[in-house]
Amino acid sequence: MKLKPVLHISFEKKTLSIRIPAANAAKLYGVVARRAKIIDEAWLSDGSWSCKAELSPGAVNALVDELKSKTHGDIEITIEQMRKR
Repeated sequence: MKLKPVLHISFEKKTLSIRIPAANAAKLYGVVARRAKIIDEAWLSDGSWSCKAELSPGAVNALVDELKSKTHGDIEITIEQMRKR
């Protein structure tokens, strides 16, 4: 007897481009690092922090909500792409 595959599992990741102003950058670095894989990052001349972060699609809303809440909306976040593994 052969078993048929029942579930098709794909592992998707979303890439976010995040820019956090200087006033909140240092304290929110850890939040992003705990919830996502930081692919690229830079500390900008004005003290703000910019990064590209990769995480699962299901975790995007929770991260975005937490960052917006802690910065009172003073943050730039762009969802760049989704890729499958």
